[in-house]
Amino acid sequence: MKPNRLSTKKHTLRFAVILSALILAGCASTQSTTSSTSVSSASSTVSTASTSAESGADETDSTGGAMNGAIGSVIEANLSFKNKDFYIDYSTEDTVKIDLSAPKEADGVKVSGSTVTITEAGTYVLSGTLTDGQVIIDAGDEDDVRLVLENASITCTTTAPIYAKNADKVIISLPENTESTVTDTVTGTDGNDELTAAIFAKCDLSVNGTGTLNVNANANDGIMSEDKLKITGGVLNITSADDGLVGKDAVLIKDGTVHITASGNGIKSTKSEADKGYVYIGGGTVNITAEQDGIQAETSVLISAGEVNVTAGGGSANGEQKTGNAMFDGAQSTTTDETLSTKGIKAEAALDITGGTVTVDSADDSLHSNDSMTVSGGGIT
Repeated sequence: MKPNRLSTKKHTLRFAVILSALILAGCASTQSTTSSTSVSSASSTVSTASTSAESGADETDSTGGAMNGAIGSVIEANLSFKNKDFYIDYSTEDTVKIDLSAPKEADGVKVSGSTVTITEAGTYVLSGTLTDGQVIIDAGDEDDVRLVLENASITCTTTAPIYAKNADKVIISLPENTESTVTDTVTGTDGNDELTAAIFAKCDLSVNGTGTLNVNANANDGIMSEDKLKITGGVLNITSADDGLVGKDAVLIKDGTVHITASGNGIKSTKSEADKGYVYIGGGTVNITAEQDGIQAETSVLISAGEVNVTAGGGSANGEQKTGNAMFDGAQSTTTDETLSTKGIKAEAALDITGGTVTVDSADDSLHSNDSMTVSGGGIT
């Protein structure tokens, strides 16, 4: 954990936080192989800024009381979902149906061999099996494209099976009582760009519904957006050779059930701008088994509701043995191997838990922040 850079004026507050942690720790039995939990500091103020919804005619504010902590008003202003992020009954809409077993060209659909390209805004219902093929979304900059996966199976041995190349937003909908599967083999390319996920989007990407989506990412990441990745429903079963869910701008989970088994990180956001690089969980159930960090954010992590279960680095059984008091005397580790980060939930800026239930079993720190940490609600094991 990086050294705390808070001013000396906050030393008294920091000591109070440490003392509280020690009191809580005294209520539990101690194991010599259990890894330590790091608390860098607690903010002395609680943000009360109201959350604003994204601009747009169909905006809706649904953050679920995220403002009870101290994550910062800049990020709080982005914790919102539009109506189109949620599931809509597509039977009432004009749709284009695509049988992937024998795809044919239609309005907004081009077919070249086993490649299906969607070129216009609209709702497209995909069913059947596409073997060693690809679905590409290459629409206009202002276009919203909704893919309804109706028991669809898409596999590809040369690139990303689903590639959102251009659009304003792509929405993947999972209807009730359906199960779809996306499987890749290698990391694909598009010019100089690597398509580093089985479902790869260069635009905002949302997943909703109540059906099931299985993602077998044998090459790299499971689902990745270069902008925001939002999940408001569905059952997602993700197995990945690297990271499970990646949203460079942000990952926001409002509902649904997400199961991730990752050889890298479970959930990750990577941009370092003040209003990006964060992970927000405000509902649903998230189960993560990761060889590295369970949740990793380049800026901040906020959990305001839902159930989060994380096993990182094989759990505390694989943690370094430490002696001495880690908070006051400095822990002495029996090994210096720190090549992989195996923390449960890690934030570079702020970690804020205001509600929900969080259970972590990690080889390194369970909860970790390089700047501030605030726990103002919820239950933590």
